[in-house]
Amino acid sequence: MKTDFNQQESDLIQIQTKKNKSLYLAYSPLKINDWMICYIVPVHVAQESYTFIKHYETLLATFLGLIVLSLMIYLAHSNSRENKYLIHLSEIDPLTSVFNKETTQKLIDQKLKNHEHFCFLILDVDDFKSVNDNYGHAVGDKVLKNLSDLFKNHFRQTDIVGRIGGDEFIILIKDEHIAESRIQSLLQKVNALKIEELQDFKLSISVGMAFAPSNGTTFMELYRHADHALYQTKRTGKNNYKIYKNDEN
Repeated sequence: MKTDFNQQESDLIQIQTKKNKSLYLAYSPLKINDWMICYIVPVHVAQESYTFIKHYETLLATFLGLIVLSLMIYLAHSNSRENKYLIHLSEIDPLTSVFNKETTQKLIDQKLKNHEHFCFLILDVDDFKSVNDNYGHAVGDKVLKNLSDLFKNHFRQTDIVGRIGGDEFIILIKDEHIAESRIQSLLQKVNALKIEELQDFKLSISVGMAFAPSNGTTFMELYRHADHALYQTKRTGKNNYKIYKNDEN
């Protein structure tokens, strides 16, 4: 042992104590300042079956398995949440946070397949070009954002509110019987909307209305008829609404 210690060698030897106990002595260099680490284990203990090691190995394997499973669940949930967020971004108009044109048409066509009664609205901001020309496009964007917030708050979450381009919005209302009262109330709210940069400029919208299924059963059919009603609103003074009539020329 002295020789092994001096030469920094490892070994395992069996020794006998004065009380006639057999021990195993194992030693190995630590490679630090000529230190040695030694282990002393009774021979009868060393020869026993170490079943407790298997028990701890099972616990360790179970613990590691739970960690891996938890990690997989977290990654799956994180990826799913990220994918949902990306899908949401692809469906939303970036300026106003209402549905974009493609999503608006898709959602409306899906609802129309149920052959239920709906009111289809086209909303157009009156004299919006003059807002951009006189106050700048930044103010025009602010007007669109404020109007979009007003539309979303005024209508129900089950109604579809979308921007299909420029200052034109599409809204699909489930209950056609309250459509006119909802529009009349909305016109008043738009007139009362204050944008600091617009000073004395009074905001207003013109609305064209068509009903499903009597005026159409697809997005394009209802859009065409509601757009015709919108044209009539614009032609007769704006800041109002018109309902499409099947007998109009």
